[in-house]
Amino acid sequence: MTFVENAEQLGIDPSKVDFGVISHGHGDHGGALSRFLNLNEEALVYVREEAFIELAVKIDDRFKSAGITPEMCQVPQIKFVDESFEYFHL
Repeated sequence: MTFVENAEQLGIDPSKVDFGVISHGHGDHGGALSRFLNLNEEALVYVREEAFIELAVKIDDRFKSAGITPEMCQVPQIKFVDESFEYFHL
């Protein structure tokens, strides 16, 4: 199931999301970042800088990317946070 399908099942319109949080750089947590940012040009995405370290898995003697595309850390909507982060919405 894709990110957009999950959001639709939950009744969430990605273009209306205020912000996102990525817990770590594995593809199953941040792999849809590019797609999310294409659907929502306003939301900030909070993530630790370490999430952009290149990751790979070996499948049938070949390596395949398994993380967030490192170039995504240059996107202005990306906001780096320290190990501990609190967000308060008033």
